[in-house]
Amino acid sequence: MILEQGEVIDEIITKIRAGRMTRRTFLERAVAVGLSSTAAVSLLEACGGTSNSTGGNGQTVNINYLERDTDGVYAGLVNDFNKQNNGVHVTYNSNAPADTGQLLTILTTMLRARGSSIDVFPMDIIWPAEFGANGWTVPLDDKWPASDRANYLDAPLKGCTYNGKLWAAPTRT
Repeated sequence: MILEQGEVIDEIITKIRAGRMTRRTFLERAVAVGLSSTAAVSLLEACGGTSNSTGGNGQTVNINYLERDTDGVYAGLVNDFNKQNNGVHVTYNSNAPADTGQLLTILTTMLRARGSSIDVFPMDIIWPAEFGANGWTVPLDDKWPASDRANYLDAPLKGCTYNGKLWAAPTRT
């Protein structure tokens, strides 16, 4: 059933991106294949076209952080970051499915489509190997200095490592 759901979701994503399906139809079909309405809205937002540039020398980074933020901590951090950094603008999406399986379905569907609407996303500690093996993430070894990683616990860093490369950054250690 999961494979069939993934195929249907891939199909409706292709149609919405090509402009051959309305938002309403997209949401109806996504919910019909088992996504919660929150997950369907998150997926729709992630599929929407966004500009990769803010003009001038600014750059837009789309952070689709599909995780519950009931107390507004992440939204506050993003607002503070945007106020302090002129060269990069972060767009934050806090719509999150309550179910980890739905999050995995949303992420794998978006990443299989090789869309450009997501730059940074959360992942469960058991996903870095799968995501790295499929080329859905880039190794962070050259992007995140070892001196900064020294501030993190070894076990979470090892959990984010696959084939000797670091594929994710632990956020709760």
